[in-house]
This record gives sequence, C-alpha cells and structure tokens, in this order.
Amino acid sequence: RVVSGISGATPIWNRAMHMLLDGTNRSWYQKPEGITTQTICRLNGKPPCDNCNSCQEYFLTGTAPTRSCPTDYASD
Repeated sequence: RVVSGISGATPIWNRAMHMLLDGTNRSWYQKPEGITTQTICRLNGKPPCDNCNSCQEYFLTGTAPTRSCPTDYASD
C-alpha cells in the first residue's frame, strides 16, 4: 500500500507544528532598521509603469531600483 504526502506526511507535520507552536506569540517579525519597501514590477523588479502587475518588495535602504519598466524609458 502506498501513502502519499497528503495522507501520510502532512498530518504528521501538522501535529508536530501544533505541538511546537501552540501557546506561542503569533505576531510577525518587525521590519529591521535599514530595510525599506517599494512597489515593483513582478516581471522585471523595477518600479512599475501603469500596465504592470506589481507587488511590494523589501530592499536595503538605498538599494531599491530607480529606473522604471522598459516601456517608460524605451527612448534610452
């Protein structure tokens, strides 16, 4: 008989995580000093243009990209 990850490993992992984490603080980590967030294009990691599928990303302060998507500087 074959056991898949869903029927075998997942329930074991679930029980182990509950045993380890039940009763602990469920807050998320605080963003460290020197880290900034910026909205970027999901495809190229640059600041998004109007047509981009964008998301938030973390950067070391001063290292975030500054040039926008290629559609914004096609004449360069």
